[in-house]
Amino acid sequence: KYPDDLYVMAGNKFLQNVKKNPSGFARRYRKLEGLVLPAKLVKKGTNVLALELHRAPINEGAVKAERVAVGGMYRVPGIWAYVGLKNISLSCASAAAVTSSATRPKGVRVWNVAPFETIDAYSYGDPSEPLKPVTVNAARNSVFSGRLAVSSDSAIKGLKVEVGDLKAAEGTDSLPASAVEVRYAEPAVPARSWTPTYRFGGLLEKIPSEVPVIKVGRVRRSYSPRKGRTPGAVASLWFRVRVPAKLPAGRYAGTITLSAAGLDATKVPLHVNVSAWTMPDPKDFRQHNMICFSAESIAKHYKVKTWSDEHFKLLAGSLDLLAEVNSREVPVNLGTNFYGTLSNEQTMVRWVKGSDGKYSYDFTLFEEYLDFVAEHFGKPRPLRLNCWGELDKKGEQNRCVKSVSLLEGKDGEVGKLEQPVFGTEESYKFWKPVIDRALQKIKERGWLDVAAFGHNSYCYPPKPGVLEVAKKLWPDGRWAYTAHNGTLGATFRDKSRKTTMPVRFASCVWTEGRLTPRGYRALLQPGRQEKGLLNDASRCRHWDWSPLIILRNQPEELIMRGHDGIADFGADNFPVENPKRKGRYDHLGAGRGTGGGNNASTRALLAPGPDGPVASERFEAFREGVELSEAILFLQKALDEKKVSGELAAEVEKFLSVRGETFINYWHKHGWDYMNKWSIAGQFAGDAELLRLAGEVAKAAK
Repeated sequence: KYPDDLYVMAGNKFLQNVKKNPSGFARRYRKLEGLVLPAKLVKKGTNVLALELHRAPINEGAVKAERVAVGGMYRVPGIWAYVGLKNISLSCASAAAVTSSATRPKGVRVWNVAPFETIDAYSYGDPSEPLKPVTVNAARNSVFSGRLAVSSDSAIKGLKVEVGDLKAAEGTDSLPASAVEVRYAEPAVPARSWTPTYRFGGLLEKIPSEVPVIKVGRVRRSYSPRKGRTPGAVASLWFRVRVPAKLPAGRYAGTITLSAAGLDATKVPLHVNVSAWTMPDPKDFRQHNMICFSAESIAKHYKVKTWSDEHFKLLAGSLDLLAEVNSREVPVNLGTNFYGTLSNEQTMVRWVKGSDGKYSYDFTLFEEYLDFVAEHFGKPRPLRLNCWGELDKKGEQNRCVKSVSLLEGKDGEVGKLEQPVFGTEESYKFWKPVIDRALQKIKERGWLDVAAFGHNSYCYPPKPGVLEVAKKLWPDGRWAYTAHNGTLGATFRDKSRKTTMPVRFASCVWTEGRLTPRGYRALLQPGRQEKGLLNDASRCRHWDWSPLIILRNQPEELIMRGHDGIADFGADNFPVENPKRKGRYDHLGAGRGTGGGNNASTRALLAPGPDGPVASERFEAFREGVELSEAILFLQKALDEKKVSGELAAEVEKFLSVRGETFINYWHKHGWDYMNKWSIAGQFAGDAELLRLAGEVAKAAK
């Protein structure tokens, strides 16, 4: 037990400030030095030193000591940790006797990487570990990946990777090599990524002729590289398998061949296990994500004219990838800077002032934009008409959404026209002709049921005046609400409570609900989808630098909380060069509503490739999480609808319960046995079993 004075100071004050009492904190570290490991325990090959840490008993005095509230939310600190490891070192008298796995080996190495494993510039393969087959577990009509890595202490030159056709273990079917997309993860750099420089960004088709030793720049303190390690040349390779919907289930086997200067042709088996379950097309997923795409970020990052043909071509890359995870929220910004400073400098409808002082309206961009959305998303969900911001305590407009675009001059230059104060009679007259035409055009496309006015705020509905104007403009209208307190099936009301409008689409922070093992049952309740969408922002739980496992598990966490998907984080809020500060990069505004938006989570799930946005390692991790969550929902729905019975139903019931308990307790992170009957521990085995069971249920439910 630690002495009480390590936790409690004079006057019964809790010791909670390191700077005020550094010696008190320093005394908490206990040392074990000079321990000699018996040589007889060491064997030829890989040896592992394991440490077992035991916490000290809690100090009763610390429990009752007086604490000072800290933090923006005035949090009161809890008891300091009673167990932890600060550092460890292991040495040997003779350097020739052992090879340390804590030191990067010389030469080029190929090694296995799990699909959800995070590697970086400091990673390398254990020379004593034999290469295993790359195994991909997938369903029909799905996209899953296998991985390998190649590393060296110096630049890797002439790296080539080839994949042959995969043959079925039984029968004559095959999976063509064209179904396996080889992708090279580009090292992250500040100009193209918010990810730290020791991690990776976009997945590119072309492997460079020389993979350099990664240059690691300044990194965040909490994610610092491991002490004593040096960065190397690391090629993170992804083998993205797109399984055809009609492919017969079974195991398919092929070969990956790698070669480079200093690396003889190395053949690694590639196994793809295809479940008999056919995954729905993404547009038919039960999950509906609302990931924000930032059209003007793309224009500024690539330095092209906003809404030019070149801009639309670049934006297509974002929309096509978002469609693959069923994220089809579409902002129609009718007011400038709706999502924050510089988020959108132009609006989709342009006001045109005539010689008589009256205005007409140019819907050219509006129509072109919706045509573009239809081509890449099909029907959006939702389609947000973003017109107004918030009024401050004085009833005045804040700095966002104050203006609309004005066409002026002979050449059609785009300027700004300040709109009337939100919620006034002048505001109603200003917007009526625009909203009437916009709704008519949306109705002609058959999208009126997914359209809504957009409102973003900290936790407040539109002010009564704004609500009344919106109701007059669109009597049957609805809202999409992004705020801390978003709820499913909410209603906005004025002070008299007579004027009401429903909230059909909502994003939230505070109301994310409890994480329960089978919480996704709520998504399958009759009438749930008719109530609209409620999506969790998952604020501060997934960043551009988070481990891949975080983004892979996020969709499953959300369905366990009973949410339709994730919301309010960024697809492509790419770095934009700061014109006044060379080498510094900014991001466009995206923070109104959930206390930070993109800036409080992931800014760019995608990455800027040479010809437009491409998938990143984090996107592929997130995609697999969405697909695995669809498999879970498929199994639960089969149970609810009694499409399976007997032993299979019992097996599915047990599996879902165990997986849920395993997930919320994070047992899979520690590699514990997923279920006793499985010989392989950990998450990989659990995901494989999930897809296998989905296949068994699909066959039984025919």
